[in-house]
Amino acid sequence: MNIHIILLKIVALIGLVLLVYWAGLRGPFILDDLPNLEPMAYFGGVVDLPSVLYFVSTNESGPLGRPLSMLSFLINDHSWPSDPFSFKYTNLLIHIINGLLVYWLLLLLAPLLRIKAERGLPVNAFAFLGATLWVLHPMHVSSVLYVVQRMTLLSSLMILVGMIAYLKVRCAKYSAARSLGLLVILGGAGIIGLLFKETAALLVIYVLVTEEVLFRRCSEQRYLWPKWDLFRVGLWSGAFIFIGGMIAVAANSDVAWGQKGFLWWQRLLSEQVILLEYLKAIVLPRAAGTGLFHDDWRAIESFSELAWALTVFCCWLIIAVVVCRVRRLSFLRLPIFWFLGGHILESTILPLELYFEHRNYLPMLGVLLGLGLIIERLPWKNATGKILVFSALGVVYMAVTYTNVIVWSDEKLIRNIWAKESPTSIRAQQFIIGDLVNNNELDAAAILLDKAYKYDPNNHHLNLQKIIMQCMLEENVDVARFTDVFSAGERSNGVYNGLLILRDMISSKRCSSLELSDLDAWVAAFMLHPGYQDERMQSFLFQFLGVNQAIRGSLDSAMEMLDMARQVSPTNVMFPLTQAYWLADAGLYQDASSFIDIAVSSVSENPLKSPMQIKLIEKAEHEIRIMKKAEE
Repeated sequence: MNIHIILLKIVALIGLVLLVYWAGLRGPFILDDLPNLEPMAYFGGVVDLPSVLYFVSTNESGPLGRPLSMLSFLINDHSWPSDPFSFKYTNLLIHIINGLLVYWLLLLLAPLLRIKAERGLPVNAFAFLGATLWVLHPMHVSSVLYVVQRMTLLSSLMILVGMIAYLKVRCAKYSAARSLGLLVILGGAGIIGLLFKETAALLVIYVLVTEEVLFRRCSEQRYLWPKWDLFRVGLWSGAFIFIGGMIAVAANSDVAWGQKGFLWWQRLLSEQVILLEYLKAIVLPRAAGTGLFHDDWRAIESFSELAWALTVFCCWLIIAVVVCRVRRLSFLRLPIFWFLGGHILESTILPLELYFEHRNYLPMLGVLLGLGLIIERLPWKNATGKILVFSALGVVYMAVTYTNVIVWSDEKLIRNIWAKESPTSIRAQQFIIGDLVNNNELDAAAILLDKAYKYDPNNHHLNLQKIIMQCMLEENVDVARFTDVFSAGERSNGVYNGLLILRDMISSKRCSSLELSDLDAWVAAFMLHPGYQDERMQSFLFQFLGVNQAIRGSLDSAMEMLDMARQVSPTNVMFPLTQAYWLADAGLYQDASSFIDIAVSSVSENPLKSPMQIKLIEKAEHEIRIMKKAEE
């Protein structure tokens, strides 16, 4: 095809995406954007090598820390607070690049999927229209405009690079150099992708699905490579290792399962229904209910829910068997197994939350590919009708996407619309409650909080918010009742901030019905709760108690609590450094020096973390020397 026409199509695709998304770039940072980006403000900003290494190595979003994704945020800024426009603009550029890679990928897949010009739709037109549907789909709005989802965008980029390399080499004439080069590219793309986000491990699944569906029984000579079965064996081995690793993680995640409140089999069956919801939302996108708050999705509990989940699971199995056995439907094999394979990591047995739209970022391509193949096989010899069907879908997707983008462009709209669309989502209600409190609309906030509280009275974060609201309204707090709730109830990540807010209110005399001893009792309940047995939370709770004791002026008790925190998290140098500062404030400089030594011995062996830890230790030594000299 004429290169000028291809370039014109690419420019048109880029222009459409920019047109649809531009308004959303003015939207705010929200939710997980804040804890992931706020570390830019620590220690005076990301201004030198130690601070860069610290920022990229301390993220806890995944087991590998996603350091390359964290590094990518420094493209946009190195201090906090910041302007979200630059971050969102970079996300959009990555999404556009991914759209162009999808175009390339479809160009490579089309001949293998028997896209024939004599049926009315040329290969290039099919690939371009399919990529346009994908890049403009409304479900991508949260992946593009939610800054922290850059991790998903970049991980997917590396998967697409790997898939394109695989198809380019697999469809070419065999040579040892090509096969070696393919292994290097796949390995490199996978490793780099994992450092963006762990979902890059799905590359092995996507390659395996494509190999088994498109090449396994292919009799064409150009696809028959010498010893190619060794590659297939390697793929299957990689897939088994991948799945085995998932099973091992799921089986050794007792604390995580306790935090989620459901078991692996409940999640596995619940996800079958959610996959059906994903499928419906991809084919028939809607403008409402497409925000970030889906915590109202609950794992199956009742017999009727179990029966429905098993029925849906059987339907997925039947669909898979039918497309494998019925020759006339064989063209749907790749779309279906691409979609299901793409969900094998985040939508099966790992202890993750149940529902997130961004999990469909690449799996969606399978659904849209299947939809495109159905349109391409319509009994029309003229391409015009088929192009019109694609175009009509594209217009619908653009309209719905633009509607969602407008919501994302304004924080007030986000809070109000998502709260109305998700009345049973605790997080959605908390989101708007926070806005009302910030605007001093306490009565309205209290009404919404009461509604949310009635829906989920055992949620720990909601209970802490209830206490904070009672303090603001100068109402009495039933300490004993809340202690009982915190001894059982449901774990929540919001406990961290809730406790800090309450301590600040008590210290500043803004909560007359509470004392620090009440917080101590609640922290003791949290420490025994099965949902808070992880290292991060346990060390925070000990630290919290230690600071409470320091506020009271009880140095010995404060030191004891931080000793406990150090036992839980021995490589956190902030604990011994805090103890050193406390001792120096008390004039015990010799003892303070010994805790500086403890901090030195606690420095992490991780070369990314240790430079900042050493810098903090040197800073503490310098400041304590100044304190001692001033006293002398």
